Amino acid sequence: MPNEVHRQSIPMPASYKGAIDQSKNHTQQLLVDSKTAAAMLSISERTLWSLKDKGIIPSRKINSLVRFYIPDLHAWIDAGCPRRNYWQQPSQRTGGSIGPH
Repeated sequence: MPNEVHRQSIPMPASYKGAIDQSKNHTQQLLVDSKTAAAMLSISERTLWSLKDKGIIPSRKINSLVRFYIPDLHAWIDAGCPRRNYWQQPSQRTGGSIGPH
């Protein structure tokens, strides 16, 4: 058909596919663990933890669990992956939010 749009399919990492399969019962998953976040970003978990510990990548802490908020990750990438002083004000060090508040 002439009006049909063809999109190129980009293979997804196997670990990300597993995360999608696990979340099929949820309407939208907002917080992900480090394994899923690393797969989404195409980096290793070790690199993700290093970026998080240096304050480069936004994260959220729920009790003792560290989670990554998908909208924060998208905004962080759209902003060019800046350091914490851009995406988080000093008074908000416990949660990762991007941009002015």
